[in-house]
Amino acid sequence: MNNTLGVLQNCTGIRLANCGGVAIDTTYCIPTSAVVGSEFVSTIQPRGRGNGCPDLHSFDRLSRNAAIATSRGQMNYVRLVPGAGGVPTNIDFASVTNFNTVDVTYKTVLDGIPVGRLRNNPGFFGAGCDDVTASHARTDDILEWFESATICRPPTQGSVPIIDPPLPPSFRHALGNAYPNPMNPTTRIQFTNGVSNGRVKVEIFDVTGRLVRSLVDSKLPAGVHEVVWDGAGDGGSIVPSGMYFYRMTADGFLSARKLILSK
Repeated sequence: MNNTLGVLQNCTGIRLANCGGVAIDTTYCIPTSAVVGSEFVSTIQPRGRGNGCPDLHSFDRLSRNAAIATSRGQMNYVRLVPGAGGVPTNIDFASVTNFNTVDVTYKTVLDGIPVGRLRNNPGFFGAGCDDVTASHARTDDILEWFESATICRPPTQGSVPIIDPPLPPSFRHALGNAYPNPMNPTTRIQFTNGVSNGRVKVEIFDVTGRLVRSLVDSKLPAGVHEVVWDGAGDGGSIVPSGMYFYRMTADGFLSARKLILSK
């Protein structure tokens, strides 16, 4: 954990008095926050269900191993710390990633909260904190980051047999994250076309299902692509703040994700 994942375990219960404060944090549905400069952005910033009574769970507080330069924080805990005037405080870390490229290339994610305890909505025991959308989104976000084509690179030394003819790169359809999300005023959407010269559509919809903007509708080479949305509809006018969905369709593939426009 220390040397391969680049992670240290500070304490086994973020709610405990000696784990980020001088008093116990009884917040049942403890929030998390994004870390600036993280390897990827969470599409839904999750909460951890069961930090307070009577449904107590041990959410580990993590830190980076400074000796592993490629490790980064990906989520903070948000604790109520005595002496802060009741203002929630970011506590490092609820998640740490490592994208190692020094010798063997690999990616890892270690979360202090089990993915099955992640929730979308606030609440307390018996009321709220019951929307598991964030749990599914977390799994999807990590898998999207793992499958990045940029992780593939040739060896830097030694020799390998040459296959003649060389094998073409292999891709599969995928809709990536929008970054930033929430957006103001623009966002970049990454997607992968898995079929050479296959037709791909990337479209923006509002919460009623109305088509707002068609960003891509053409045949594209296989591989990773990116498109920018400037917050405007097909008519050119900037759309109101709120929740939208971006959707990709291609050769029987369909995937959609949430997107927040905040102005």
